[in-house]
Amino acid sequence: GAAPPVLLRDHRILTFSPALLCAALHHAGRGQMRLPPEEVTAAELLPEEQSVRFRFGPQGRAGEAVVTAPGLGATLIAYCIGTGIPMPAQAAKSLKVTDLGVVLELRLVLTSPPFFRPRNAAEW
Repeated sequence: GAAPPVLLRDHRILTFSPALLCAALHHAGRGQMRLPPEEVTAAELLPEEQSVRFRFGPQGRAGEAVVTAPGLGATLIAYCIGTGIPMPAQAAKSLKVTDLGVVLELRLVLTSPPFFRPRNAAEW
């Protein structure tokens, strides 16, 4: 049989700045990996290595951790879920470290209508 027609294509691109990467690592990264206990104070984007170097403590003197794409992906997805940024589990996800930030791309293709639940305007 022929493939069902596509009813909805959802394509989102989220670009996380270094400052927000620090917040994400602080809130959602510690459960994913072993990190220095001090505050996350800086994030350096390393596009060539597809990783981010985080620094900890005042002036970054308490240590550093280089986090690669898989760890960043898990951390950013957990952070988005915790902050209420929609993160459909079934979406195809890809991650790229760029000069501007870490780009998380989500693609979702629906071939059946999503479930509709009426809401009042106050919920929007």
